[in-house]
Amino acid sequence: MPIQETAPFRTVYNNLHQEERSSLPLHRGERYKRSLLLSSIHQAPEVFQPRGGAFVSAMSEAHVEGLITSIFAASGHNLDPVVVWWSGQNWYLIDGHHRVEAYKRAAKKKKLTDRPIPIVVFEGTLQQAHLESSYRNSKDNLNMGKDDKMNRAWRLVAMDDDLSKTDINRATGVATSSVGRMRNALVKLKEEREVTPEYYTEDFTEWTWEEARKGVEASRVIDEDWEGVLALEWAKRMSRTFGDKLVKQPEVFWKALEIHSEKLVNDLEDYLRTGWVEDPNPDF
Repeated sequence: MPIQETAPFRTVYNNLHQEERSSLPLHRGERYKRSLLLSSIHQAPEVFQPRGGAFVSAMSEAHVEGLITSIFAASGHNLDPVVVWWSGQNWYLIDGHHRVEAYKRAAKKKKLTDRPIPIVVFEGTLQQAHLESSYRNSKDNLNMGKDDKMNRAWRLVAMDDDLSKTDINRATGVATSSVGRMRNALVKLKEEREVTPEYYTEDFTEWTWEEARKGVEASRVIDEDWEGVLALEWAKRMSRTFGDKLVKQPEVFWKALEIHSEKLVNDLEDYLRTGWVEDPNPDF
């Protein structure tokens, strides 16, 4: 499945919150909708698709292909209903991303521009819809493995939205004791950020739990390993922006670096040959 270049979670969540605040109420009839046109269902995978590495695994790809086969074989060419949430301005998919992708591909094969698909409406706030998407995905082993569940729990903790440990446990399946350790880690990271903000420019919701756990450990030796901490953050930004494109197309990446800075490329070439040598006169 194609790489999805996504915006930071906090940005997308805040945009949805703005839609919710300027909301148009859901009319009584719309609460009982049973179908929506495929084109009218918006997606915000950064918020509502808690699986790590969205749409890139071979397992996901095989699952979608199997769903396409089911669509063509099913009566009415429909799958089980997907779950949608009304933001006040748009319908957003909170569960059923593989099914929607399968519908789109099936429609393309049949050269259809649009079609209605069965839906179930989830009523609630953005926070409740966010938790509901986690809860539904946490029950599906294809969607969320152990690391994904831990990362989702960490994100819910890092949002600092006054959620209880029980709320997070229900939404992710992560034990309340683990949630407690995450809360302790968040407190320590916030304290460290107050002291050295230059090393913590990225929102903690963008971190994985493993990164957060290591961040707490690294904070004890940050003076000795500041380059490593900074390198980790830059690597995460590159991964979020480019996915695996840099690995698949290194020649394009190199040309982009040359366009960006010829000096940078020359310095990198020197480093690959000899390693870094400290400049004795860095100001000259």
